[in-house]
Amino acid sequence: AGVDRLFERVRAAGDEDAIRLIRGPLIAQQRALDGMVAQFLVANNRMQQDATEANRAIYDRVAAEILILVAVLLAAIAAAGAWIVIANRRAFDAVRDVTAQLRTLSRHTLRLQEDLQRSVSRELHDDFSQILTAVGTLLGRARRHLPGTSPLAAELDDVRKIAQETLDRIRTESQWLHPGALDDFGLEKTLARLTEQFERQTAVRTTLHTAGPIDTVRPEFAIHVYRIVQEALNNVGRHSGSPYAHVRVTCADGALAIDVEDHGRGVPAVRTRSADGGLGLVSMRERAALMGGGVRLRQPAGGGLVVEVRVPHAIAASQPPEWVLA
Repeated sequence: AGVDRLFERVRAAGDEDAIRLIRGPLIAQQRALDGMVAQFLVANNRMQQDATEANRAIYDRVAAEILILVAVLLAAIAAAGAWIVIANRRAFDAVRDVTAQLRTLSRHTLRLQEDLQRSVSRELHDDFSQILTAVGTLLGRARRHLPGTSPLAAELDDVRKIAQETLDRIRTESQWLHPGALDDFGLEKTLARLTEQFERQTAVRTTLHTAGPIDTVRPEFAIHVYRIVQEALNNVGRHSGSPYAHVRVTCADGALAIDVEDHGRGVPAVRTRSADGGLGLVSMRERAALMGGGVRLRQPAGGGLVVEVRVPHAIAASQPPEWVLA
């Protein structure tokens, strides 16, 4: 602004020579300044480009390193996942093998137990029962040869009574060890005899309701069904305090359902959820599992306890189960 006023005063004085003398150096200085500004702008642009390229290089390097890190992490995760899958598969296979071995062992153990009990039952029935029957017959003959006033008559009657009671006890134990009626009369009639015998021994009024083709249950399953009902009734007699027991056995669509219900005190909830509940459920669960089924305890709202057994493939004409339910 000061230079412009100076030019105006010189122009007003009409001194053109002075104007030319002043303008020349100023124009040169302005051009030099313009050149310096231009150089500065060029240098500034170059610096910005260099900084941009440097930042881009840094970003590219960081991005590459991040990609490498992510790839390494993904590879590690994939490797860990694969190892976990393999380890889980091996563990599952090991558990499955052990479970299969336990089932096989349980099956063999129960079979050996039944064979032993069948052998002992046969010995009791064939040997001791015949001996006691013969003893009772001989005592009866001896009693008939004695006069009614003989002091030995009463003693012979007492001995004969003891022999008969022992014979009845042996027959009961023989039936408990192995129900021979199962082979002779089938499952349904054998269960009827079991409930009648249980009612006589315990005074617990017991009813049996059957539906469907009970006697078509697989032959190898029949003894398990009998033992499950037997054990459930024994639990009623020992633990429930119930005056009644109801047994329901139903066959329908190839499946078997067993329900043994009482009206007693039931069991604590924690025991119904445990492995055996302290009520002989281990044996019942093992036998149900060997048939491809399961056991559940249920406590109705009105009290008591229901032992429920479900076997999906129990009829001889149905297909055997591929998996055993735990």
